[in-house]
Amino acid sequence: MKITGEFTYAGKAEKHVAYLEADNENTRLRVTVNGHTHEYAFSESRLSQPLGSLPDSLFFPDGNCFTAPRNVPLHTVVSSKKVSGAFIHAVEKNKIALIGSVTGIVCVFLLYFMVFIPAASSAITKIVPDDFSLYLGKYSLELIDGEYFTKSRLPAEKQQEVTDLFLSVIPDKLKQDKLPLKIVFRHSEDGANAFTLSDGTIIVTDDLIKMIDHDDELAAILLHEMGHHYHRHVMRSLVESSVLAITFMWFTGDVSGIEDTLVHSGGSLLALSYSRNMETDADEFAAQEMKAQHRSLKMMISVFTKLSDSADDDENSFLSTHPGWESRIKAIENQE
Repeated sequence: MKITGEFTYAGKAEKHVAYLEADNENTRLRVTVNGHTHEYAFSESRLSQPLGSLPDSLFFPDGNCFTAPRNVPLHTVVSSKKVSGAFIHAVEKNKIALIGSVTGIVCVFLLYFMVFIPAASSAITKIVPDDFSLYLGKYSLELIDGEYFTKSRLPAEKQQEVTDLFLSVIPDKLKQDKLPLKIVFRHSEDGANAFTLSDGTIIVTDDLIKMIDHDDELAAILLHEMGHHYHRHVMRSLVESSVLAITFMWFTGDVSGIEDTLVHSGGSLLALSYSRNMETDADEFAAQEMKAQHRSLKMMISVFTKLSDSADDDENSFLSTHPGWESRIKAIENQE
């Protein structure tokens, strides 16, 4: 963009018609006066501060000055280019500054993904209406029934026995929860498992019940799932996954999928996995309640060992979201 204005030489009052333009890289200014061209670096030029109706001026290192007409907002046209151009020019000249800038950007991204998103998700989770959690839990159960689970094949007497134990281990702080806990039984071809839905429904599979040799083993599993509910881990995981999806869409410029992400987020609930911290929190909750109810932590270690033997555990995987069974068992042993 070429701007027509007035040019004055250092120490002289005479004004000359001049033309100001920037190069394509936005690193240098070019001023043409009476057929002569003067070039200046953005980083070495100083733009006057806006003051009422006074015209904007550019002051150059040799003392010369370019003044734009009053109706030309030189400040808005040049300032952003000047700042960015000067910064880039300075960084390119200084390798230490370049390394520092890259390091700073990496740190900002790490803080955003590892600190801000978890903190923001936790705060958002606290204000999510209970009605939404209830709806999502019901919707999720309807979604997985028939698709992943079938009706339990456990005898009614066994289901009642487990239900009685379930009711007896509910901690006092969860008995008045606005999202009351309940247990349902399902058969699964995937083996022993238990997990919690957002509305407080805890699903246990037939194979898990068959694996249990002692009430305290089952109590440990149930209390672990209650820990997830107490900390609202299901909803928090869902919020985090949605925030991450929206973040990547925003960074890549594809915001068209944001609405679908929010609308269909409930359907992705089954694909969510708890973070390492969430699993640790649930383990600690269960261990503390086991001790408070005078139940044996050895039984908690026992059932974790059984689950470890039946699972494909990759503790050394950096991308693993669950702490390894060995690490979890050691943490419980330290609480005995």
